[in-house]
Amino acid sequence: MRTLLLLVLWGVTAAQRLRHEPTLDAGSPAPQCGDVSAHWRSPIDVPRTYTPTHYKVSVRYRPWEAVALQHTSTGLQVNLHHGFNSFSAPDSGSAAGNLRLQEMVRARDGSGPGNFELTRLELRAPAAHRLAGQSSLLELQLWHQATSAEAGAAMPRAQDSNSTVISLLFDPSPNGPSQPLLARLRDALEVPLPPLSTRFLHGGAPLDLAALVPNGTGLLRYEGSEISPPCRRGVVWLIADAVAPVEEGLLQRLAFHLRIASQQPEASRHWPLGQRSLLRMLVSQ
Repeated sequence: MRTLLLLVLWGVTAAQRLRHEPTLDAGSPAPQCGDVSAHWRSPIDVPRTYTPTHYKVSVRYRPWEAVALQHTSTGLQVNLHHGFNSFSAPDSGSAAGNLRLQEMVRARDGSGPGNFELTRLELRAPAAHRLAGQSSLLELQLWHQATSAEAGAAMPRAQDSNSTVISLLFDPSPNGPSQPLLARLRDALEVPLPPLSTRFLHGGAPLDLAALVPNGTGLLRYEGSEISPPCRRGVVWLIADAVAPVEEGLLQRLAFHLRIASQQPEASRHWPLGQRSLLRMLVSQ
């Protein structure tokens, strides 16, 4: 009975969130990114010529007993806002995950925010970013939103995204591992999710990101923009420095579902890194 009540309450919350989700009407012009300088655009073809550093990105993720899979106006994403991430503690104030950046690797030359909460996962097939000229079958983006201003941090900037994104790249391999999170998403999408709708995933083993972003993971950091319009600046991108293999049948099937459901076009171009710095950092849990 308790579980049924929670499902009803969260269904109402999901509907409220979707009403605030930006959508494109058939007669409305698509938002553009023309006012964003090419010097800050994303995605890029991430080169291998990076600067090694001792900087670390601190992350802490907790397992979720329930998540909301949403088919938004721009594709498929997993909503991890408070109210979606745990059946066992619906009134808990804890976030699905937290991320902290050291000052020297924050946006806007260190003046950007440093504390973030994990708010959503976005899935792209094929991957938006390339790594050393190579395209991957799937990219899982972990979007973290800034939470509060700190001393010396010029935040929030009204025109900025104020986000940090960890991007994980995956390619199929006959002997690759079967990632539980990706397997759950594949199974959920075997039943098509209609546009602008929400489906709750719950039951079974808790969903855990920690296994996908283990301690010591190498990340290549550059400052860019949102990929989809309005393409705001102020996104710190942290791209995994190695492509992770996943069991071939699992990844191919998940990518198939994503291509069917996504309304996002493939990245038609990859913007140059230009004068932006590319720093290698490590995950610290």
